[in-house]
Amino acid sequence: MTDFVHLHVHSEYSLLDGMSRPLEIAEIVKANGQSACAITDHGTMAGTLQFQDACVKNGVKPIFGCEFYYVPSLVADSDDKKSERFHLIIHAKNQVGLHKLFRLMQRSWGSSFYHKPRIEWADLQDLAGDVTVLSGCMGSYLSKLILGGDESKAEQTAREFKSLFGSDYYIELQPWNDVALNNSLLSLGDSLGIKAVGTIDCPVSYTHLTLPTNREV
Repeated sequence: MTDFVHLHVHSEYSLLDGMSRPLEIAEIVKANGQSACAITDHGTMAGTLQFQDACVKNGVKPIFGCEFYYVPSLVADSDDKKSERFHLIIHAKNQVGLHKLFRLMQRSWGSSFYHKPRIEWADLQDLAGDVTVLSGCMGSYLSKLILGGDESKAEQTAREFKSLFGSDYYIELQPWNDVALNNSLLSLGDSLGIKAVGTIDCPVSYTHLTLPTNREV
């Protein structure tokens, strides 16, 4: 359907994940008759300007964001370079939000960098009202808690994000997830009054697909 908006998209700036150039993404979105698209590369917003120019050229509304590497606390993060840094999708709602994400990106690659450009819970406090946040893919903190059987901590985490971001926080569902995980995420969202949104986590050989309208519950 043409009213579906891709909110989790990787371009060539997501090494070993995305393939398409920002211009190609905008062209595919236009060809699908869709009105908007996000760019959410792994730990970088380097494609923002190219994506903006491409979307303007093709009459598509650009949504600027990033798939950040999140840990609850930098101090408590493991010294193991292979330790998991969780995925968290954040989109700018406005110009102020975009500037905040640029500053956060700069910090993540500076004082917060350790094998990955990391962000922590404390970094999120200044973003409320100017961004939207998706709980993330199977590699997110929330999903990992559910997959690990820690339902209590998962509920606490979702409550904390909802408390901070309100209606700008969404549970993210993906077709690649195990059915049990998606059901658990939906159940958690229902119990806490958090809406759900569907994404594909596409490297954009997939953006030619048309899908049902983003599901909100």
